[in-house]
Amino acid sequence: MSSYAIMLAVLIISTMSVVFNYSIRVAFGQELEMTADFIRRENEFLYDDVVYDMVTFNFTTNDNFICPSNTCTYTFDDGQLYPDIITGEYTVDGKLNVHVNGKAESTYDAIMDLNVNGVLEEGNRTEHINGGTIGIGGNALYSPIYKYQVTNGTLNFGESTLLYLHATKIQ
Repeated sequence: MSSYAIMLAVLIISTMSVVFNYSIRVAFGQELEMTADFIRRENEFLYDDVVYDMVTFNFTTNDNFICPSNTCTYTFDDGQLYPDIITGEYTVDGKLNVHVNGKAESTYDAIMDLNVNGVLEEGNRTEHINGGTIGIGGNALYSPIYKYQVTNGTLNFGESTLLYLHATKIQ
């Protein structure tokens, strides 16, 4: 084998780890955290139809695809929390708005399917969220542009309903 071929092989092998590590870091390791406060809305027609409307929302992420500048602020429009009657789990949906320097840049449909693992506190009923997915953009439920796996969270039903989520990007 010529020295040129050996040098080329060494160069390709030595840069593979850089390319491989970069692609893993871009695809994975990106996280989001969010907190939201909801108030219960009564349905005058269906007593069992419980819906909670989002009143406050805080969101942070290191995902440079959602916020390339890393200086974004976020709002969430039409946010609602409601129980899934069939599974007993909870869903949050609405529209995530990304703002850069006060100017709206992007709006994404967002849906969060939350798996509740059990009650942590009885009094005001705090539930532990141990899984679920967050879909952002595209058809957020079936084929989101960005998809996150919920790794930890709580849902506290007190005077107001508080939600905290931490999630890691999987797509």
